[in-house]
Amino acid sequence: MKSILILNLLLFYVFHIYGQSTATSTVNLTLTTVMLMDIEPSTPLIFDFTAPTEAGEPIIGPAANLTKWINYTSAITENGLSRKITASLSEIIPGVSIKIVALPTSGSGQGILGIPNPEITLNTLSQNLLNGIKGAFTGNGINNGHNLRITLITNDYSALKTLSNKTVMITYTILSE
Repeated sequence: MKSILILNLLLFYVFHIYGQSTATSTVNLTLTTVMLMDIEPSTPLIFDFTAPTEAGEPIIGPAANLTKWINYTSAITENGLSRKITASLSEIIPGVSIKIVALPTSGSGQGILGIPNPEITLNTLSQNLLNGIKGAFTGNGINNGHNLRITLITNDYSALKTLSNKTVMITYTILSE
């Protein structure tokens, strides 16, 4: 009995000396709301028509352009909130339509990235290009984010006379849904 008591005292002593100790520290985290977007590269798009080589043939419209990329960063501080990106034209161009679609993401981005909408025909009203952006970033520059396919379609040959050297702006806007 005496040996058991001594063994218990030794075990208590060993565990007491070599036991673990814990402490706590408070950590405060602050997430800043971020909503940034740009188009890469920033150079203008140039669409040139090609004259036919045979009388009676239509002019040849420019090929679809795939040189533009949409990059964004989104940090959201409210549960359930998401963002979207819209596109619109500064003015309608008589005789042609401009169509645009954002392709699925590629590159170095992470998070809950935007979901592309089907191709839209641009006009002066904002239309949804991407929806459902949550906390995410696409990566910066070309080959990151959503590649934009922009197409110019001739729809009224009689109105093309006003097209010479015409400049319009495509406006992209990121906003909360």
